Amino acid sequence: AEKDGVIPAEFDLKDKLPLSDPSISVEVVSEFAYDGDSIVIAPSDFKLVETDGNNTYILTKDDFSFVGRTNIFDGDEAGEKVVTIQGNGKYTGTRDITINIEGISFADTFELKEIDDISKDDAKVKTVKDIKNAVKVVYKSTGGTYRKIAVKVLDAEGTELPDGQELTEAGVYTVEVKSTEEKYTGTLETTFNVIGHDLKKAGAVVTDIEDQVYT
Repeated sequence: AEKDGVIPAEFDLKDKLPLSDPSISVEVVSEFAYDGDSIVIAPSDFKLVETDGNNTYILTKDDFSFVGRTNIFDGDEAGEKVVTIQGNGKYTGTRDITINIEGISFADTFELKEIDDISKDDAKVKTVKDIKNAVKVVYKSTGGTYRKIAVKVLDAEGTELPDGQELTEAGVYTVEVKSTEEKYTGTLETTFNVIGHDLKKAGAVVTDIEDQVYT
């Protein structure tokens, strides 16, 4: 109704375009990587374009906003994340946008100390669990020990070995370490050897071979 000479605008929800409409394209124009601080996604990180025939319109920050805190990530997880936006003004509804947050490189941040080789002449037979307990990962920057790790021990064929398996077969083994914190990506690897028995220690001797005479 008219009031004080002003005719109020009449809005019809059916005139509003859903953000999920196929005529609206979404492009993620920024890259995201953890640096120790929270990541806050901004409207400028996306390019939303409405296409109507031969005409196009680039949506601005006034046309959409974020739902709740879906655009804020606290820096403890990496990988694919979903940001939800909602329409403002002539736009309505919500739309999920998938982004990828790169983690902090595990190999760039930490160092894996070498694992000592094992001799089959050792008094005690070592197990996979013994190797895992011996793994030490340190910060490159400070040398301090980092303990939030998951460790695998693999044989020469790349098969993961159970904790209780005794390492009695000679050969080269691989230790693979990764962080249990999702903000770190990648792994660290090192190898160790299981060395066979020393023949001399085992009491083996080489006997003289008689000279051979050929005629």
